[in-house]
Amino acid sequence: MDLATINEQSLLAFKPTKSLKELGTERKYPVCKIKKVPTKYGDGLVAELEDCQVFLPKRLLVQLEDHLDDFKDKRYGLISLGEKTIETEKKTILLEFVNNI
Repeated sequence: MDLATINEQSLLAFKPTKSLKELGTERKYPVCKIKKVPTKYGDGLVAELEDCQVFLPKRLLVQLEDHLDDFKDKRYGLISLGEKTIETEKKTILLEFVNNI
């Protein structure tokens, strides 16, 4: 019996969830995978990065929903371009996906 494997599953080692604001700007974060998750506000997207996970803006759900399988094996990177004010005082985080190859 492999106790290390059993303990790994029983301890449920999750990556910490960070806000997009907490990511450094202009740094490329390799994307391990993106998954669709149910939230109390409807479906959302979570990007699993090497050391954490982040919720992606809802505006990306329609565009990425059919391409979630493409975001595996760190083929793509995520770059936070910082915060931008839109409309009347509303702020949003700008993101860019880039090839890691």
